[in-house]
Amino acid sequence: MLNFKVLFYENIETFAHIAIYGYRGNGGSAVMATPLLDADLASYAVLGASTVTNIPNSSVAGNVGVWSSGGSNAITGFISSPGNSKTDGQVSGGTVQAGTTSGVSNTMQAQLQLTSAINNLSSLGIGTLEPADLGGLTLTPGVYTVPAGTTNLSSTLILDGQGNANATWVFELPSTLITSPSLKILEAERKWSEDF
Repeated sequence: MLNFKVLFYENIETFAHIAIYGYRGNGGSAVMATPLLDADLASYAVLGASTVTNIPNSSVAGNVGVWSSGGSNAITGFISSPGNSKTDGQVSGGTVQAGTTSGVSNTMQAQLQLTSAINNLSSLGIGTLEPADLGGLTLTPGVYTVPAGTTNLSSTLILDGQGNANATWVFELPSTLITSPSLKILEAERKWSEDF
């Protein structure tokens, strides 16, 4: 089974980046020479730089956190307590963590790992220019630059790894990733898919 993670961050100096990378099996190794998502960072479904805002009711699989001094206002829409890990019915397989204390030290570690991942992605440079809407395209591994649009993924996007289990796709966007309901990203061989 091929699993994948999606990392999105906004880089105000150049572009925002989304990295989609695959690995085989549960616990297989990450496919980039320098792993894109280290263990603590990979456990986060949502990691905010200063705040996280949720409009209940959401369904989040993985940790939700903020490593900042935003205090009680750092996370809204979830059950949270600065400096402590809390469970929330909207979060499965993780906890909600906010603050800058040892009670949420893996949030600090995840933030450090995110900085490292951002530096690794920034070193890739500008990619092949694609249209604002990637829906309906089939893309081979590489770095792609995508301009702003009303939606970046209006329909199915096929990622063709050409049989390479270490295939990696990086998408650079100027701002927010905007998807349409029931979007699918498919592997060309149809071994995996992800609904958004």
